[in-house]
Amino acid sequence: MNILINGIGGPTSRSVARTLNYSDNNYQIVGTDCDRLAVSLYQNKIFNETFLIPRAGDISYWDAIERIIEKKQIDMAIVLPELEVLEWGRRADRGKLPCKSLIPSYSLSTLLIDKARMTEILTPGHLAPRSITIDAGLRISPLDGI
Repeated sequence: MNILINGIGGPTSRSVARTLNYSDNNYQIVGTDCDRLAVSLYQNKIFNETFLIPRAGDISYWDAIERIIEKKQIDMAIVLPELEVLEWGRRADRGKLPCKSLIPSYSLSTLLIDKARMTEILTPGHLAPRSITIDAGLRISPLDGI
């Protein structure tokens, strides 16, 4: 199975790749990142091949992703960076993902990424710690009676 992992400059993506490498399966792991200084772009012990790609949302992002998926015959993508999850979520909502991937809807992704909104939703059920929100004007407002 050929697996694409996005955002390989981050520790989570590297950990996922290492875990896949430890399995008994013969995975071919292809990594991508938009930062040319991402150390994992140059770690060929973790990834079989890596690619520098445009940032998610860039006009050429999907062209680059689709070329990699086609060239490397990718079976599944593991998309981890928030901006790429949003981009893939937009595309999934249109039913046009270029390969299999577990991607939430765009609306759910935007909600999950907004930490203040998630805290507001989870606080009544006592599922979030006591928190405060700091707005752009640097005014502090309590969320749950702090």
